[in-house]
Amino acid sequence: FMPKRNYSTFFGGNNGQNNSFSVGPGDIDSTEDLFLLPEMAGTHQLQNDSAVAWAFYTRAGIGGSYPGGSATFDPDADGPLGIATYPGTYGDGTASLELTQGLVDLTWARKTRDKLSYGFSAVLAAQSLKVSGLGGFSRYTETFSASNGALLPQKLSGNGKQVKYGAGFKLGLHWLMTDTFSAGVMYQTRINLGAYSNYADLFADRGDLDIPAWFKLGISWRPVEQFSFSVDVQKIWYSQIDAWGNSFANIYECPGTGWGGSQLSNCLGGKNGAGFGWKNVPVYSFGASWDVNNVWTLRAGMSIGDQPVVFYENTFNIPVINLTEAHYTAGVSRRLSNCNEWSLALMYSEEESLE
Repeated sequence: FMPKRNYSTFFGGNNGQNNSFSVGPGDIDSTEDLFLLPEMAGTHQLQNDSAVAWAFYTRAGIGGSYPGGSATFDPDADGPLGIATYPGTYGDGTASLELTQGLVDLTWARKTRDKLSYGFSAVLAAQSLKVSGLGGFSRYTETFSASNGALLPQKLSGNGKQVKYGAGFKLGLHWLMTDTFSAGVMYQTRINLGAYSNYADLFADRGDLDIPAWFKLGISWRPVEQFSFSVDVQKIWYSQIDAWGNSFANIYECPGTGWGGSQLSNCLGGKNGAGFGWKNVPVYSFGASWDVNNVWTLRAGMSIGDQPVVFYENTFNIPVINLTEAHYTAGVSRRLSNCNEWSLALMYSEEESLE
């Protein structure tokens, strides 16, 4: 996975005045642009029309690293430091967020009659998180405000990589409606990973950053044995995870901002703390598969989804820019004589912006 990310800012006028936090003008490229995404899977047929399967897959590329830039702000509110300009996107050096997931599905499925199948998967997850360069937000944390500026947060940024583990499950149903049409539904629960204690001053609810639940509905048409066409609709519920879904505007009620707020829970790390402001996202996918012969299969597809971020949430989203809306894919599979298969797939996404 090779995403190209960039943010551009211009002089906004406040320059740290009026209790503002001003990201300095610049045009900065992320230096994190290569992510490996290994996958593998296997199945085993059982008696009485059932089977078991396993799959390992990864997700990476959520986050970037932005060297350079500057920010102008007052780091200690009513303290002695005053307004100054500091190096780094958020005034704390290179701004970086690395979020990587590894997941294992352990599946049991059964076919009932000729047209209906159902399955259940236990989903085991590991999620790795590392954040740096966000120390400039110290005065906006619950720790700082609750102590009236006497304590600086120690769990905000630069605390190394932390890995959390969790589990959830999937349920799926497949229905062969006719000889040429079939339909399926699948639901995955929210995967509770527990709080990231290393970053309890950054994310809402003391560092809670779970994997959101999603639901998918699809239909497939196979006019001939060698060709099939599929359409899927998926909904991902980011807003159910406070760190993803809470608006950054919540921070205006934090006492540390100096704007008259009195709600400690709205500060970074608080129960209702400021977040990335991601909305729930629908994703529409279209795909086709062609069995050229007994060995080779060709595939192509595309997916279209909304950006999870709206323009007024862009400041806090710089390290986790996720703007892609359309993806185009192509792939090929080759079946081997020992019941294994090799596959190759390519994906391209159009350039998008948030202004």
